[in-house]
Amino acid sequence: MNEGSMSAAPSFSTKTKLRLPRIGLLLGAIAAIASLIANIGTIESLFLPTLDGHWEITETIQQSSVDRFKGLQLTFDIYIKQRGDSFIADGEKTRENGRSIPLSARTQIHLDGKVEFSKARATFLLTKPSKLGVSDVARPTTGRFDWNLRTHGLLPRRGYQMVGTFSGTAAESSGTSIARQLLK
Repeated sequence: MNEGSMSAAPSFSTKTKLRLPRIGLLLGAIAAIASLIANIGTIESLFLPTLDGHWEITETIQQSSVDRFKGLQLTFDIYIKQRGDSFIADGEKTRENGRSIPLSARTQIHLDGKVEFSKARATFLLTKPSKLGVSDVARPTTGRFDWNLRTHGLLPRRGYQMVGTFSGTAAESSGTSIARQLLK
């Protein structure tokens, strides 16, 4: 063999050595993508706002089958407990048109909801306390909140305001709803 023919074409083993790093990179990329897909729930939870804590919801009735309810503002104090993308909350109506309601006349509220990045949706149940201290569910009011979240913090994780609408079965009422987190 002469020197020119030996250096002109690389050997099979040289070609294989050049491809191995590329194959390794490709397999590493596939493994990383598979890991992301397998952990998508965990990754999504990093971006969900944290709603835990004390909140104040103010509803303003805009539509109602009872004319005197139109324009009425109802304020509820609630405590949210969140687990993943689900949350529950319990509280009570504390004010009507900005005026405090006596403890004996306060309506209890329970929410059951979900958070999806910048939105929160919840159903609610209102019950009135009876004179015996037990909630009266004979004529419960049910309804729904649909909120857009305004958040702050890292990734943004900490919710501080929810703005949207509500609708309820009491007098077929609906309107605007603003929930504000009451920070310590």
